[in-house]
Order: sequence, then structure tokens, then C-alpha cells
Amino acid sequence: MVSLLYSLVIFLLSFTALASPIGDDSNAYRLSRGLPLKKPLIPFDATKTVAKRQQPSSAPQVGYFVVNYNDPTRRKRDGPIYLWKNPNVATFSTTTDPAQAAIFRVPGGGPYSNQEIRVLDQTSPNLKTSKIATSQSGYDVVYIARSSTESSLYKQSSAGLISYDWVAEDTTYNYTPQHYTCTFNGNVFITGAYEPSDLTYLGFADVEPITITFIRVSPPADRR
Repeated sequence: MVSLLYSLVIFLLSFTALASPIGDDSNAYRLSRGLPLKKPLIPFDATKTVAKRQQPSSAPQVGYFVVNYNDPTRRKRDGPIYLWKNPNVATFSTTTDPAQAAIFRVPGGGPYSNQEIRVLDQTSPNLKTSKIATSQSGYDVVYIARSSTESSLYKQSSAGLISYDWVAEDTTYNYTPQHYTCTFNGNVFITGAYEPSDLTYLGFADVEPITITFIRVSPPADRR
């Protein structure tokens, strides 16, 4: 008797499902008639599905400053390039050898003072920005140095890009320099200028616009 009743219930449920027409307002019905789908009740919100971009840590970090050419062809051909303490000059040059790359300690993400950016070498002072000369445009040409003569405020973006605001003697010419690599007397310099012609006017050659990015690493024990 129980088995017969159970079979009857299953039969009635199956018949109901087969007999029920597809709702006129359902997507299945609309597709069967060649109609477009209904608009969703809750619109798609990309901010709810994309992970929040990671922000730089506020804790002190150790790592390299990596140079990237703005020219993608040059960037692909030359590969990773690092800031290097050139023993021949008082400024930083570039190297493709990670073993020669200078390691820095920075105070963390966001704007920070270059007085807090320190080369991890007992013989090296803090990272500085020094003036080379005032060029024909009226803007100063500057370079990243290992001296204590002048300085300016370095900034780090959420993507790790490094920039600084140069404060000129004539504040009318305060500006945020574009970084360049260039050569002078056989040495490579990392410079900041208002425009490339300011560098060529002062005798620099092979002027290439670049970006500089801080890359966090775990330095070898003998380089701490």
C-alpha cells in the first residue's frame, strides 16, 4: 500500500512538471522564441569582483631601484637594469648585473623623504638629488647622487614608480623632472631634466627617457 501511494505521488509530480508551461517571462521562454534575455535585476559591479590593488607597505623595505626604458623596443632588448654605485663618479650609473646592483632601504610606501632612502653600504650616505646646472630652458638639470649637498622630496606611487619634485633656487622653475639615462665622458648618468634638449645643451649624449621602480627583495646577508 505504501509502495503504491509512493508511486502515485511520483507520477503526479512528474505530470505536473511536464504539464507546467514555461513562464512567459522566463529567459528559457524568451530564448525559445528568439527573444533577447532579460536585463539582470542587479547590474554587474566590477568593483565587487576585482581584487583591490595592493598598496605599498608602510613598513621599511629593502630592495633595488630598477631602470626601465620608456622605449619598449629598447626595454625588451636590454632586459633588467639596476642602479649601480659607479666608483668612477659620485653618482649612480646603471648595470645589468644583479650582483652589482645597489641595495636600498626605504621607509615604506607613499611619499617619503630621500634622507630616509639609504644605500645598504657602510661607506655610502643617503640617496640625494644634486643640481648639475641650470640649462637654457631655465630649469635645473639634476642627477641622483651619493652626496649630501642638496636634496628633494622623493615620492613612490602605488605601482612603485619613483619621482621627485625639484625645488629650484628660483621657485618659478620648480618642477617634477623626467628621468633620463645619458652618457658623459664614457660614464652613464641617471639625470632629471625638463626636456632632453637641456641635457644635450650641457654636453650629454645618448639621452633616453626612463622610469625608475622600487623592487622589494631579500638581500644576501653579506650586503645588509
